Amino acid sequence: MTVLRYKIWRDLWESKARTLQVVLIIGIGAFAIGMIFATRNIVINRLEEVWRASSPAMIWLKSYAPVDDNAINALKRVDGVKDVEGFTVTSVEWRLSNDDEWSSTDLIVRNNYSDQRYNRLTLVNGEWPLGDTFAVGYGGETSGIPLGGKVQIRINKQEYDILVNGVIVNAAADPSGMGINAFFYTTRDRMEELTGFCGFNRIMAGAQVYDEPELKKIATRMQHTLEERGIGSAGARPTEGPSSGSRIADPNKHFSQEVADAVFFILATIAVLALILGLFLVYNTINAVISRQTKQIGVMKAIGASTGQVLRLYFSIVLCYGLLALLIAVPLGIISSWLLSHYIINSFYINPGSFTPSLSAVLLQVGIALLAPLIAALIPVFSGASITVREAITTYGLSSEPGILGRLFAKVKRISRLWLLTIINTFRHKGRVILTQITLVLSGLIFLTVLGVRDSALYSFKDVLFSIVRFNVNFQLEKPESISRIETLTLSHPGVKAVEMWELRSGTLRAEEIQETGDEAVAVFIGVPLPTSLYGPQIRDGRWLLPEDPQGVVLNQVLAKEAGVSIGDWVTFKQRFGGETRWRLVGLSFDPIIKNSAYVLRQALLGDFRGDRASTIWIQTGRTDADSEASIAADLRRLYGENHIGLSDKTPFKAETSSEFTENILNQFSIIFILLAVMAVIIGLVGSIALSGVLSLNVMERGREIGVMRAIGAESASIAKLFIGEGLLLGWLSWLIALPFGLPGGWWMTQKLGSMINIEMSYHFTLASPLYWLGIITVLSILASWLPARRAMGITVHESLAYE
Repeated sequence: MTVLRYKIWRDLWESKARTLQVVLIIGIGAFAIGMIFATRNIVINRLEEVWRASSPAMIWLKSYAPVDDNAINALKRVDGVKDVEGFTVTSVEWRLSNDDEWSSTDLIVRNNYSDQRYNRLTLVNGEWPLGDTFAVGYGGETSGIPLGGKVQIRINKQEYDILVNGVIVNAAADPSGMGINAFFYTTRDRMEELTGFCGFNRIMAGAQVYDEPELKKIATRMQHTLEERGIGSAGARPTEGPSSGSRIADPNKHFSQEVADAVFFILATIAVLALILGLFLVYNTINAVISRQTKQIGVMKAIGASTGQVLRLYFSIVLCYGLLALLIAVPLGIISSWLLSHYIINSFYINPGSFTPSLSAVLLQVGIALLAPLIAALIPVFSGASITVREAITTYGLSSEPGILGRLFAKVKRISRLWLLTIINTFRHKGRVILTQITLVLSGLIFLTVLGVRDSALYSFKDVLFSIVRFNVNFQLEKPESISRIETLTLSHPGVKAVEMWELRSGTLRAEEIQETGDEAVAVFIGVPLPTSLYGPQIRDGRWLLPEDPQGVVLNQVLAKEAGVSIGDWVTFKQRFGGETRWRLVGLSFDPIIKNSAYVLRQALLGDFRGDRASTIWIQTGRTDADSEASIAADLRRLYGENHIGLSDKTPFKAETSSEFTENILNQFSIIFILLAVMAVIIGLVGSIALSGVLSLNVMERGREIGVMRAIGAESASIAKLFIGEGLLLGWLSWLIALPFGLPGGWWMTQKLGSMINIEMSYHFTLASPLYWLGIITVLSILASWLPARRAMGITVHESLAYE
């Protein structure tokens, strides 16, 4: 072994703690970037693979009346249409046994499972639906649905025991966070036996090539063909929320790719920050090593070593750090990307398939682990290598002049000398303190931002939402019923505090002067009973409805922007069954969920013919916990049944109670919260390792001071307190600095996340978040300080005299 190789080995091995810290922090940064990059590649590639293999339709429509085979054949003859296929989606309830509560889900019906033309389903287990047997969507087994076992379904008030004998992957299924815990498939014949309905309410079509402007024209011609048969229709692209009426889908790109890319971009940004923060420790470490080995560099140059050889020596040490970091980054990146991608792909009800590590991610990790530390070490290495023999010999590395802070605190009489020494030593190396603070502050900022997003989601979908919509239970009637009868009957339940009958109508909205194109915004017109105690409008512009507003409408500000209208404009509302009405915009409102809401007077929406009958019930209960809401909802269902009042299986919010609705909404954020939490943990680890590394450098440089303290009687506990106190001071200072930046950071992330998932969110700051981080940074600071403190406690007077 040559002398230089021996020195490299000696520097790495004799300073094992320092080597481990640097290797860990480089490895964590490379691991985080590689994990996110690999997970993104695996997820997007798998989604696109399944999406393209399913032969996705280019045009997606939903009909408001049954579409029979003759109508499908007529659509096939529309100019530009290559082929058309219909299917049905309807709401049912299911449960595993009589002891379970009923849960709402979707029942999907295909015309012919052996001849699927668009959105081809894939059978991954068991058999296709045949006769009386059903199949369950992939992922439904997590709800406890046994393959080859039976479940109960309720449809049109009738209960059936069904045999589940297959598992199906549907590339166009809503992600599991959307609140649907399982969905089923059956045949057209079985659907007709259960409901008497054999038509379709969904239409898929394709063209020769994907040309969005031309496809919109084809979709419009298809809708006109349906209208000639008295059938209204609207866009129904997969997973589009109620405020969207998109009719066109790109067959080459999965419908969730834009949202996924946006989320992965945020995660990748955090991962890059983690790497950059870690490189500060690399800089500090190499700088401290070279400062300590200045005399060694002088000796090497005195015996003939060139500047290039010195450069190669220290760059070789840094390169060894990177190679060792790869042993951590690559395997952890592969394992973590497998776990994360498996979880995310499963949430789309898609079989993840076989796992193949991302080669590009591994190569990226190799490049990062080897090049990034070399870049961070450029300045200290070049600075050390360029030193002359004379400069090296006359450099002592210690200054006998106390700093300003030291001179200031030397005059303080009423503070313990141990605490004074702790404060002075903490800020001795100002540049090192600044770099450490940048690392810790950004760690705290990201943590506070993640918690801010979580708190804002809870606030938006609990406090804000239900300060606007103040019901606890809601039902949709099968047909309009007498308002006074329903309200009187509902109020007879002792748990009901208030009840109101509302009316909902679906359709499209456009500015009155704009000609109909087929791409109008989808709107839900909501008939409001005035005065109302169950709705608290949040007006952003204009005013709320007045009793003398027979043609007044208040639009959600998102819907108004989409339609291109402002206060005072007249809009045309085309109901799904073909009728058109004119309304004047009097106000713009905020609503985090119903982004396509249009509020009008109930009487004006019902008209004179149905002025005393409505079909939507909003109920406020005295008790608002989840169990009480569910219990009261069940009681009311029985009460309505006993009085021959039919309730629809569909509810406006896909949930009967506000607690269930809130849970469904928050489930949409579950994946994002998990990913952000993972990155927050990684950032926290980077911060704690960086702090531990800096304190280790302090111990290394202050060996003689520690020996002097030992010689004059300092106990091990006092020395430990000195370094733990330094760690706590740095941690608490970073908390104070991060706190004011956490507010704008949380607001920005909340707005960004809301725009990605197309839901308006209100930023909400809670005191709990900074208190959580204060507790975490305190624990991390103590843990990060413990190893350096133990090293300091082990330094003897003899060792300190040998300190160089």
